[in-house]
Amino acid sequence: MILGVSSCTSLSLRLGEIAATYASGLLSAAEAIVVAYARGRAVSRNTRKGAMIAVGAGREAIGPWLEDLGSLTIACYNSPESLTISGDPNEVQSLKERLDSQSIFARLLHTDGNAYHSTHMKALGERYEGELAHMLSQLSPTDRIPGYDQRDFFSTVYADLTKKRPDARYWRRNLESPVRFSQGLSKLAETVHLHYLIEIGPHSALQGPIRQVGQSLKASKLPPYLATLLRKKDGVENVLSTAGALFVNGHDVNLLRLNSMEDYDSLTNTVSGGRIGKLIVDLPKYQWQYNRMFYFENRWTREFRLRTHPRHDLLGSRSPGGNRNEPVWRNVLTTKNVPWLQDHKVSPPAYHQSHSCQHAYECLDRNERGVSDDWLSCYSRGSCVASCRGPCD
Repeated sequence: MILGVSSCTSLSLRLGEIAATYASGLLSAAEAIVVAYARGRAVSRNTRKGAMIAVGAGREAIGPWLEDLGSLTIACYNSPESLTISGDPNEVQSLKERLDSQSIFARLLHTDGNAYHSTHMKALGERYEGELAHMLSQLSPTDRIPGYDQRDFFSTVYADLTKKRPDARYWRRNLESPVRFSQGLSKLAETVHLHYLIEIGPHSALQGPIRQVGQSLKASKLPPYLATLLRKKDGVENVLSTAGALFVNGHDVNLLRLNSMEDYDSLTNTVSGGRIGKLIVDLPKYQWQYNRMFYFENRWTREFRLRTHPRHDLLGSRSPGGNRNEPVWRNVLTTKNVPWLQDHKVSPPAYHQSHSCQHAYECLDRNERGVSDDWLSCYSRGSCVASCRGPCD
């Protein structure tokens, strides 16, 4: 929100749902802190050893093995081709050996000996729910006011849109039940029109599952994906790159705030304000030098800088640096950039005729500056779409 970028809907998995519900305006900051604290406190009392493993296969491929190894359950449906399995350590290890023998991807996860989203958590669920409900009831009405306006939130517990504020019982199910990220993302793609999917986390861990879910969709398509942080990369550079990608694609980004210098207080460990740079208006005067030219402009940059025609909604912009007798125009048509296209559904001949008229107009205008009028051919990506001999009627 500080940068002027806000989400229209949120989706997460496992513990990240606490942050997602907060960002969606369904939890206040105090409630989110209490939920996270109560969950950690409940898990710390777990005495049953468990393990988790990431598997690069779908449910159909490993289903028979899960039936043989009774304690194992699917903890997370990451994508149609990626699962997380949870259960007893010896059976998790046995599953890994079978997967390795079949050359199927399998990686043990570091969970401090806990088997989340499995039967191991059911022994903790009732007490967790009771303690959490009591803690939430102790918050004042002011502490329960969400910090953001309510937005859509897709629950990976239900794999569907929910507008109800999550209570203690919901968070118990979040701990015990399998995470249906793949199903939730598919549902989101079917019901909400998005321009970008932005992962907020320490690494682009969901990039692979998101790509696999997108490949499995038939009736809808996922938008481009962006990650705010990448492992072993500069965090500031990553965030700036994400904001820049949003800005160049037409999103409102507060560039002044983005480029400001924040003040850090080491005593209170807080970041405040933001010093915005100012224009320098008192530089010393000096005499311009005209006797030597230090910059020579090529034709490509000159034609780009001195365009003779503005960009056209349908035709786009003429590509600089090309053949003067065979000009080329480039455009990417989307209803986001040209919204009136949604109300102009015409047959292909009418569409190409409007293109041809605009091509001919710009060609004839070039003709007034000396281009031969005997034959003007306008090309778009190598295909002739209009040709005129002399003036076009």
